[in-house]
Amino acid sequence: MTTRITAAICFLIQNYTITRLRVKDGSSLNALRADFKSIEEVKTFIRSGKIDVGIMIHPIRPYHLLIRTNKCLKCLRHDHTTKTCSRPRLSPKCTEEHSLEHGCQNQERCVNCRGDQISGHYACAVVQEKRQALVELSKRQRAELLVLPDRQQNQFGYQEREFPAISNDMPIHLSSSVQPQQMNVSQRTYAQV
Repeated sequence: MTTRITAAICFLIQNYTITRLRVKDGSSLNALRADFKSIEEVKTFIRSGKIDVGIMIHPIRPYHLLIRTNKCLKCLRHDHTTKTCSRPRLSPKCTEEHSLEHGCQNQERCVNCRGDQISGHYACAVVQEKRQALVELSKRQRAELLVLPDRQQNQFGYQEREFPAISNDMPIHLSSSVQPQQMNVSQRTYAQV
């Protein structure tokens, strides 16, 4: 039985990259990430909804990396960076301008949607809109990386004068004026020895 489990693990290691997911403090989660070699393998596993490792069957589901939105840490808005912000520093909890020495006792408030959550929370409609825009941008950029044959053909402009035709009748002249250089053994560098 141990050999079957070892063989199954070896099969997974050889065919897939397996990574244990961890949280920020370094402790491990009860979840693994498997990177596959082809999209067909991924689709097959997702359709089945499970993966067999030895004698154990584990449920699987697709993992989508969260798209992080940039947020100004000064005014807590999403349309610029902290370096370029000219607004006053706001409390990250209540989004009001006050001293943060003793913490904030006010109720949570989002600066973007005025909802009752902290600024930048995934429940905020503005944050969801920004993330959706980033997803669309990412999809567009990935699509632009694909080289489509019809686009590639149209971008090349053939100029006959730049690429003259080579015929078999043309004699080939090899330059024999280049003579091999003779170098004295005492003149060689360390790299040439």
